[in-house]
Amino acid sequence: HGVVESYSTNHQFSMASISGVSGMVSEDSSVGSVSVGLELSRLLSFLDLFKPFPQSQKNNNKSNIEQEQKNQQQQHQSQGALLEINRLGFVGKHFLENAKHHLKKILSLRKIELKETERSITLKDVQTGKNLTNADVVKLVLNVEDELNKPGIFDYDKTMNMVVAGCVSKLKDLVKGHVSQKVLQSLDDIKVNCIQSSGMDFMIQYEVSFMADAAGKTISYPNVDKLGDGHVRFVMDNYQHGRKSEGRARRDVFFWCFDRTCHEISHILQGLVDQKDSHSFSMSAEHDASIGAYSLLWAISKDPNLQEIFPAGFAGEVLFKTMADDYHAQAKWDSKVRGEYKSWVDSFGLKPPSNQICEDNVL
Repeated sequence: HGVVESYSTNHQFSMASISGVSGMVSEDSSVGSVSVGLELSRLLSFLDLFKPFPQSQKNNNKSNIEQEQKNQQQQHQSQGALLEINRLGFVGKHFLENAKHHLKKILSLRKIELKETERSITLKDVQTGKNLTNADVVKLVLNVEDELNKPGIFDYDKTMNMVVAGCVSKLKDLVKGHVSQKVLQSLDDIKVNCIQSSGMDFMIQYEVSFMADAAGKTISYPNVDKLGDGHVRFVMDNYQHGRKSEGRARRDVFFWCFDRTCHEISHILQGLVDQKDSHSFSMSAEHDASIGAYSLLWAISKDPNLQEIFPAGFAGEVLFKTMADDYHAQAKWDSKVRGEYKSWVDSFGLKPPSNQICEDNVL
C-alpha cells in the first residue's frame, strides 16, 4: 500500500495497486493512428521482455570471475532470443496481448516476423529466414534507443493537457456526492504548468520533477525538449533503473506524464477538501495519493476521448515499466527500511517511517 516519494516526486509503486490492477478489464480499444514516439516506445518495451542483455552472475572465485563472465556473456548473446510468456505477470501479459497486433506491424516494417506459440515468442529475420539471437535483439534495442533520443519525439505538453482533462472527468464522476459542489467545480480549474529552466545546474533535480500546487490548482511538469540535454542526462543518471540511455530517459519522462500526473492530481484533490497531515514528509497524504494513482491511470485509459494517447495495451505498458523500476529500487532496501515500510503500509499510512528513512530512501 502506498509509497514514499522523494523531493523530486520520484514516487514508487504501491503494492496495493498490484491487486487492484489484477482485477481490471484486460481489453483496450483498437489501435488507431499513433505517434512515432508511441510506436518506438512499445517496440522498446516489447524487446525488453526478451531480456537480451547479459545478466550479471555472482561468482566467489575472483581469479576466474572476469573470464567466466565473458564466457557467460558470449554464450548468452549467441542464444536464440526467446520471450517466455508464462514468466510475465498480469500487466505484462496485458500489454503483450493487446499490443500484439500493432507490434507485428511495427516489426514487419523492420523485416522481422513475430512467431508465437502458447508459451513463447521468437523473432525471425524475414530476409534470412533465421531466428534472431539475443545479440540481434540488442542491436535492435540500441537502434530504437537512438531513434527515441530526438527532441519532438513525444509531445509532452499536449499529453499533459489530455491526461489532466481525463483525470478531472473521471474524478468528478468518482467523488460526486462525496464532496461539496464547490470542490467539484474547482476540479475544472486544474491546469498545467511547463517548468522553465533556470539555467542553474543545482536546480535541475527540481526542474525534472512533477509537483502539485493545491492552492493554485496547478500541476507543474518537465518538458525535457524545452529544458535541454542536461536535464535528459540527469534523468538518465539518477532515475533510470537497469539499462540507461538518453532515448529511454525521454521515454520515461513521457511515461511520467501519465503515472505521476495521476498521483499529483490526487494531491490537489486532498488540498481542495482540506485534508490535514502534520507529518513533516506528509506521509499520510503520500500514501493516499499513491494508493489510487495507478487505478486512476487505468480508468482514464478507457476514456474514448483519450485513445490518441492510449493505444491498445499502453496502460499496461506504462504500469509494467513502472513496476519493474519499483521492484528494482526496493531490492536495495535493508531490513530496517523494509520493516518501517511494512508498518506504514499496514497502518494505511498512519504510522510513517522515520524522517531519516523518508529522506534517504525512495520507498
